[in-house]
Amino acid sequence: MNKGHYLDCIELLERNSRKSSYVKNQAEDLRRLVDEHYQLIEQHEQLERAYFGKQTKIDHLNETIEKMQGYREKIDRRRRR
Repeated sequence: MNKGHYLDCIELLERNSRKSSYVKNQAEDLRRLVDEHYQLIEQHEQLERAYFGKQTKIDHLNETIEKMQGYREKIDRRRRR
């Protein structure tokens, strides 16, 4: 279910409750919670993307270091001959 579905359900509950102040307050609280929930999901996804990007960069740098070390070892072996 998506955010719109939850908000539609809250609105239906509010309409069918004869507009009592208790239900209005509860509906507003639920709307706020749904908004916060989906904001947290979005922030989590952004953090995952940032982590993946940084991890990819770290992996690439590690590969580059390994290649450079291998190249240096190869040169050192040639010099020893």
